[in-house]
Amino acid sequence: MVTTALAVALAACGSNGAPQSAQQSGEPGQSVEHTDDISAGVQADPAAVKLLPEAVKAKGRISVAMDLSSPPTTFMATDNKTPIGFNPDMARLIAAKLGVTLQIDNVKFDTIIPGLQGGRFDFTATTMGATEERLKVLDMINYFQNGTGVAVPKG
Repeated sequence: MVTTALAVALAACGSNGAPQSAQQSGEPGQSVEHTDDISAGVQADPAAVKLLPEAVKAKGRISVAMDLSSPPTTFMATDNKTPIGFNPDMARLIAAKLGVTLQIDNVKFDTIIPGLQGGRFDFTATTMGATEERLKVLDMINYFQNGTGVAVPKG
């Protein structure tokens, strides 16, 4: 099952220690945009590859559905063609660990679950809460926790 292989690959994902290069606008105080593929050089995990269905192995590709409009976790680079953020990076690492190429499908958020159910996508790596309703139709792995905070100057 793809879900099991994805879980094993997710557990095996990690940095290969290679530094990321940055593109800067050249102006002081401007943002830095990381567009490097952090999965470069990551080797497939034979245990994860073994769990993939034969159809996925034969295809050699997995597709991930993402709504690339939610910075900083999932969005498009300024070139408007490179998906960047935590979720695209994680999806690239999963594909590398599974030994397949990755197809990132930029879709509207409300089409992700129907697309998964209809077999249009293999998985999603997106900021989506594991609600009771969603858990009735999806297997989900919580891989990220955040919170809300307020900051004020000291004093």
